Amino acid sequence: MFSLRRARNLDNANFLSSGLAHIPILATLQPPIFSIAALLVVSLISTLLAGKVSVYLVIAALLLVWLIVVMAWFRAATLAIIPIVMFSPAPFDNGVRDAASITQMTAIVIAIVVAIFATGAVLRITSISFNLKEHSFVLLLGLIILIGYIAPPKNFTNFQVNYFGADHFPGLLVCLSLLAATMIAQPSPKNIVRILVIASTIIGVMVFLRGTYGGDDFRLRTEGYGSNTLAILVAPAVVASLGLAVYCRQRIWLVPGILCLACVIATGSRGGMLTLLAGTLFVLVAGRTRKGKIVTIGMVGLLVAGTMAIGVSPWEMLAPLRSEASIQSSTDVRSAILLFTVEQIGENPLRGLGYGNLARQAALSPEFGYHSGVHNEYLRVAAEEGIPGIILYLSILWMALRVSHTGYLAVLRASTFSCLAWLGTDAIGGHPAHSGHFWVMLGCLIAHRGLRRHQLRPDSYEKKYVQPHQSSVPTHVHSSIRIS
Repeated sequence: MFSLRRARNLDNANFLSSGLAHIPILATLQPPIFSIAALLVVSLISTLLAGKVSVYLVIAALLLVWLIVVMAWFRAATLAIIPIVMFSPAPFDNGVRDAASITQMTAIVIAIVVAIFATGAVLRITSISFNLKEHSFVLLLGLIILIGYIAPPKNFTNFQVNYFGADHFPGLLVCLSLLAATMIAQPSPKNIVRILVIASTIIGVMVFLRGTYGGDDFRLRTEGYGSNTLAILVAPAVVASLGLAVYCRQRIWLVPGILCLACVIATGSRGGMLTLLAGTLFVLVAGRTRKGKIVTIGMVGLLVAGTMAIGVSPWEMLAPLRSEASIQSSTDVRSAILLFTVEQIGENPLRGLGYGNLARQAALSPEFGYHSGVHNEYLRVAAEEGIPGIILYLSILWMALRVSHTGYLAVLRASTFSCLAWLGTDAIGGHPAHSGHFWVMLGCLIAHRGLRRHQLRPDSYEKKYVQPHQSSVPTHVHSSIRIS
């Protein structure tokens, strides 16, 4: 039996929670705030004590705190996963000097983080709705990757090659696990897009303060965040900030968006700029009539054509701060490996080469003779997992993006769509620390894809489910309250 005092306490607690929800920052970092703050504090300490305390000891402390958060406050873990993934290279900026070691260590650490998060999600399947049909695509793709990784169609046993100091890491399996766990967790789109912008802004400020501009190409980077990686992490946040201003009428988010935009431009990454432009065009076009879409796309096309007419190449528009020699050298290498990848798809259409073996095949080929991956995730998946693999891969993307939305889901959809651009221009889609934010956004979209446009109001996603000042005491409990 509940006492009247107990019922009043529950009502007061719920009133306090809903009251705090009206404060923008607290609404983004909703409870338990202290658990997420603990993760950020440990990260800050690791940066301050770099070189004085073993980086591995710091990582162990982080993982212990993460385990406690996932098991005790799983909902908070769904909010913390994006900052953890995006901040993972930061402790290594001073702790580990070798760039290859940073790449390898971040992949391993995030793999452990995802394993803990996925375990927490599986333990809560009974209390959270679970759609087996949606997960079947992820499961089938994971099985194809696992089979190709363990038993590749082509034998590479006589060819010894190191990939970042170890055998090729099955990062795409980790990313698919993160995707599946996010689909089970069903995080709030509102919180996801806001945390994405906040985390990207923090990274941008940190890199501007601690980063360097390398050599003749004049590209912003740090030891932990390469130029392309930095642009890929930050560019979707620019799209999200624009989406928050357009779809949700929250123009204050344009302020961190401008800082993130400056960061993307400073990296000189063509993939990052293409991601930003694709997302911006999507925000401007989505929701318009067919005539409005044609007019908007036509105006953008005329602007690009006019710029090219005065002698500015597309690459110069995407990377205005980089030297022509740097751009041409990168283009030549990428074009050669891209053509080689297309040839491999034609030679191995069904099973592919097996996960991670495209770079090995390139090293064995007389055309190259060195270990190189293709800067296109779609072609890489097709070459390594075969036609069935790329069909499942594209089906997952289509399943997430095909449903139109309004409000925060529309912002999330635009940010996720923008990432399709860098998937076609870079080679880090399978690295969980560099692409984890994309898989979280993709999983959130799939989890909420049944909420179509007419089911949501443009102003807010949570208003459909959370009513301010609503009593947390069930109606059947009020009837049994005894006054003492």
